[in-house]
Amino acid sequence: MPSAITKRRLTILNAVKTLTYEHQGIPPTVREIAVKADMTRSSAYRHIKALSDIGLIAIADGGRGIRIVQK
Repeated sequence: MPSAITKRRLTILNAVKTLTYEHQGIPPTVREIAVKADMTRSSAYRHIKALSDIGLIAIADGGRGIRIVQK
C-alpha cells in the first residue's frame, strides 16, 4: 500500500481541490484532473488510485467523480 505523498501526488491533490472549487462543488473527472496536472490520463489515474489507497481521496462512478476525503 503506497504511503508517500510525492510531488506528483500533491499536484493531483491540488488539482482536485482547485477543480472542485471551480465547478462549485462538483467533483472533477480523471480527464479534467489530468489536463489540470499536465499529465496523461493513465498517469493521473495511477496517482489518483494511490491517493485513494492512502485514504486522502475517494473515487466514485468509475472515475467520473474524484473528491477529497474530509478527516
